[in-house]
Amino acid sequence: MNGTTEPADENSIPGFESVKNGCLSVALRKVNSRSLLLVMKGRVDADNSRQFKERVTQAIEAGFSNLIFDCRDVEYVSSTGMATFMQLNKSIRPMGGRIIMVAASQKVMEVFHLVGFETFLDFVGTVGEAEEKIGAPGAPSPFPKIIACPGCVKRLRVAKAGRFRCVDCGTIITVDAAASVSRG
Repeated sequence: MNGTTEPADENSIPGFESVKNGCLSVALRKVNSRSLLLVMKGRVDADNSRQFKERVTQAIEAGFSNLIFDCRDVEYVSSTGMATFMQLNKSIRPMGGRIIMVAASQKVMEVFHLVGFETFLDFVGTVGEAEEKIGAPGAPSPFPKIIACPGCVKRLRVAKAGRFRCVDCGTIITVDAAASVSRG
């Protein structure tokens, strides 16, 4: 992002110093070899979403496929900012990655839910929960995975942990972060 850079600390990634661009600042921290924590403050809008996308795309191209966005200090996400998150998601999915949003405010969450982002982004309350979702440092994700429905044994493909309904028999299926399957 075009703006001022801040000095790197021991948790920073060389070449990915924290950046401030007017109404948005983003600090990047390496979680593991494939995962990046982006601590955001301010607004994601038309004024900065292009630079924000370029910055995150640079990290994706460096091999970070799991992106954890700490949104506790994000005040607003415009429709342009929402489109940016959707484009970033499209970039990381072929790499087996995921986007996890942490501690978004009620106002920001309402907008994400209104447009249906919970179908392809994960939302959690803490950075610790996000780190659990991506697994142990450096561990490969068990997803996508083919599972058998516990109700009718139909084979189903799941892309992430969560609750699902079998398309054949209607059984509610829970798949945990380790890809273990249970009914309900």
